[in-house]
Amino acid sequence: MKGVTVGQPGEVLWLDYDEPTLFSGDVLLASLACGICATGVKMVKQGSNEKNRYTLGRELAGRSVADDLAARWSVGQPVVAAPRVPRGACYHCLHHQPTLCTRLVENSLARSGLAQQARLPRRLAAAAARFAQATIDVGAADLREAVLH
Repeated sequence: MKGVTVGQPGEVLWLDYDEPTLFSGDVLLASLACGICATGVKMVKQGSNEKNRYTLGRELAGRSVADDLAARWSVGQPVVAAPRVPRGACYHCLHHQPTLCTRLVENSLARSGLAQQARLPRRLAAAAARFAQATIDVGAADLREAVLH
């Protein structure tokens, strides 16, 4: 599998990576489109060493290509993945500062949108499933259709 990562300052590399390993409840996504945020631009400008390779792109749209049976996703289902989900229980989350969550990084996409495939961890997949169900429950089926198709 190929992915885009940061090399020396200003350098972007197209490298080979191992296929993501799925754990219970995870979903494997094939990347179709991806944005790069200011953090990614900053990483490219600063550069990275070989030990700390960072695959670019957290804002991902794709399709599910595989899942663990516990994930409840359909293969081929369109997905727009949130780059991270705060845990909701730490000091920062409880004080309306979710971007400072102490466990934010562990609840993020594994690999990323500028790789051919990304692993959507169980916690992110479950949060997305809850969001999709909530939009149906409040009668916003049109919103769900727009997001998923």
